[in-house]
Amino acid sequence: MEEREELESLRQSLDMITSIMNAKNDSCQQNNVELANRAGEFIYYFAENLYKECLGYINEMEEAFFSDSKKVSLREQDIDEYVGELQEEVRKWFVLEQKTWLKNKIAVAFIGGFSSGKTTIVNRMLGEEHKMPVDRRATTAVATYVSYSHIGMVKFADFEYTVKCLDDNDILKKFTKFNDALKDFPTSKLVRNFIVEEDNPTLQTLQNVSILDTPGFENDDEDTKRAIEVINETDALFWVIDINKGDINAYSLKVIKEQIHEIPLYIVINKTDLKSPGERKSVIQKIRDTLEKNDVNVAGYIPFSKNTPIEEITTVLQSIKRKNSGELFAHIEKEFTDIIGMLQDRYIHHFNKMLRDNKRTTRDIEDKISEKERDVERLDKLEDDATENLGDLYSYSENFWNLFNTRVGYEKEKVQSLMDIGKFKLELEDIRDKKNQIDYCLKTTEALVNRCNDCWKYFKELTEPFTK
Repeated sequence: MEEREELESLRQSLDMITSIMNAKNDSCQQNNVELANRAGEFIYYFAENLYKECLGYINEMEEAFFSDSKKVSLREQDIDEYVGELQEEVRKWFVLEQKTWLKNKIAVAFIGGFSSGKTTIVNRMLGEEHKMPVDRRATTAVATYVSYSHIGMVKFADFEYTVKCLDDNDILKKFTKFNDALKDFPTSKLVRNFIVEEDNPTLQTLQNVSILDTPGFENDDEDTKRAIEVINETDALFWVIDINKGDINAYSLKVIKEQIHEIPLYIVINKTDLKSPGERKSVIQKIRDTLEKNDVNVAGYIPFSKNTPIEEITTVLQSIKRKNSGELFAHIEKEFTDIIGMLQDRYIHHFNKMLRDNKRTTRDIEDKISEKERDVERLDKLEDDATENLGDLYSYSENFWNLFNTRVGYEKEKVQSLMDIGKFKLELEDIRDKKNQIDYCLKTTEALVNRCNDCWKYFKELTEPFTK
């Protein structure tokens, strides 16, 4: 009898796997992912190439031309960090765009320790008919998204984030019940997330909300990694604490401090019906004190139990604001604007001014050379005239020596003028060399501005579908 039950459990487990393996792709997702992939790849290219090049070029220009009034001073390590941060933002954005079931929805997650009652709370919103499985054991559960749809459906996302539609609406119960029968078969590697879309009165009031039920955790195990993985994509977190624990545990506190920064955090103290009013008040205050002592910002505390109206939760859900999905694009737009502005307003303007100054200086030196050349011609003539007149004078006469000294004076003055001409020509060479350098910098900067403008236009085209 026991062997027959085991075989039946194995058969149903294999049926469940077959159902998952044969699930059809969700056609609505494919086009969105392709567009997001193109945009993501382009931003990665921009970050790794043009963005990095611009930052390096700006740093070089500041060092060369504005060392006394630098606007930026970046080390190569700084530039690599900026590029890495931008690419990480793109990666997170792309992951969210693959999750088409979150499109235009507020994403909230119920998170906390194992058996804290997260799934029970979510089941209150789903209603009696379509409850998600609750198991006293730490099963190989997966993070499950719950949202409203007038057509009830269960989908799942594989580890490539490809969404597949399932015909079996009881798949979650089977996944929990029959998973252990397969023992070493990695069923959890087939499914990254389940997506439950259901039509019921509670969810109907939350049509713009996607509720994420995460696996419970107590330490650095696989379930914990899955729970933490989704934290940064949410608009709010509901951290569920079993009041019987007496306080928030050290590991949960560590995760909150390390992983949650600007995400609104609500603390749900669950199972409050199991404590007297005095005990309830004492535990809630202790949790408050612990979080305040650790500088954790809490958006609100929600005492909850099986007797508490679900509206105590849903009213808070309705008040949550969605993150601006255009934050990444706004950040990139600012980077584009700042870079183009700096190249255009600071460098091109500066180089054009330098060229104008260079032109004026060149003209002044050329005028000085022309003036000295006229002096040389004049002195040449005076020297020739004096030499010719010396032949008519007696060499020992006073007039002879006076004219001789005058001619020598003309010669010295001419030599000085020739030396001045040589000096001015050397200055002119330096100025022309500088002009060539400025011309090169100007053309390089203008080319970079043109590339940035072209890149910006293409970026706007690629991201337009995501900013409507």
